Formats: sequence, C-alpha cells, structure tokens
Amino acid sequence: MENVRVYYLNHMDGMGRLIPLLIKEGEKIWNGAVKTRIYNPMYYIFSGSLYLKLWKDKKGNLLYFFDNHYPINFYNDEPEVLIADLHLQWGVDTMWRIGEEEKKVKFSIPIFDVIRKVDEKLWRPTAYVLGKLYFDSSTKQNAEQE
Repeated sequence: MENVRVYYLNHMDGMGRLIPLLIKEGEKIWNGAVKTRIYNPMYYIFSGSLYLKLWKDKKGNLLYFFDNHYPINFYNDEPEVLIADLHLQWGVDTMWRIGEEEKKVKFSIPIFDVIRKVDEKLWRPTAYVLGKLYFDSSTKQNAEQE
C-alpha cells in the first residue's frame, strides 16, 4: 500500500498556459484544464465558477486547492482527453484498481469526503484525475525521474 500525504495549499496562480482537459465517463463529460510544469502537471477541474486544482509535489505528496474563477476560458490547444478508468474504486481515504488491490493508495486525510462537502459534482472527476496521478505508469515515471 502506498501512503500519500495530502496537503491543502493556498496556491493562487494565474489561469494562463492551460491546456483544456475533457474527462469522459461514458456519455458524461467534465471540463478541466492541465498546466504543464517542469515536473508533475497541475490538474484543474471546473464546476460552475468553482475549481479544484490537484497536483503532486516532488515527493509524491498530493496538494490541492479550491478557488473561484470566471468560467469563460478560451484555449487554442488541442484538449487532452482523460477516459475514465472504470476499474478504479475508492473509499473516503483510499483508492485502488479492481484486480490490483495490492497497489492500493491510502491518503492521509479523507480527501473524497472533503471534495464531496465542497462540491459533490467534483467527486467523480477528481477520482479519475487521482487515478491518473497515482496509477498511470507515464505519470509515475515522470515523478520517479525527478
């Protein structure tokens, strides 16, 4: 089991240099954005005028931040499309893939409860982004190269 420390970081930054992100689960689409950085990318998930920003630091800790924004964003980049991993399962503070329970991730706080309390609509797309951050081999390779 991988233990992940989670920190809320008051991290206001500009909304520039964002690449559109579409999170797709069947017929459902959630809008987001990705900010490419020297190391791990920052993921933004939008819900009305609220957004949640998620990223991993150099040590693999999960950092997150909620804020408001103006919901009109224009992009001139091709969107990244994240197809929902339907094998992901999660509890209030854990996440795993069906058939790979030995690779379970345990978060230091009940992150899914926190997100649900702020905006229930962010709960599922957040799980898919966290799955990309902690189970996608290309994302893990980027963290290991640092």
